[in-house]
Amino acid sequence: MANYKVERTQPTVYIDKGGRPIQGFIVYVHLVDFDEIHELSVPSLSPDIVSAAADDLIEQRQALAELGG
Repeated sequence: MANYKVERTQPTVYIDKGGRPIQGFIVYVHLVDFDEIHELSVPSLSPDIVSAAADDLIEQRQALAELGG
C-alpha cells in the first residue's frame, strides 16, 4: 500500500450521510507516492479510524492512477 503521513488535524463540524451534523476533525493526509495532500473528515482522531479512512483514500487514488493505462 502507498505511504502516507498525517500533516495536521483541525476540529470541525461536518454533515454525515444521514444529514446529521457531526463534531469531528479534518485530517490532512500527504500521499507520499502521489505527492498530494488530501482532507479526510473523521469523527475521531483514533488511529484506527484515521488509518481506515486513509487506506480507503489510497485505494481510490491508486484506482484513479490506473485509469486509461
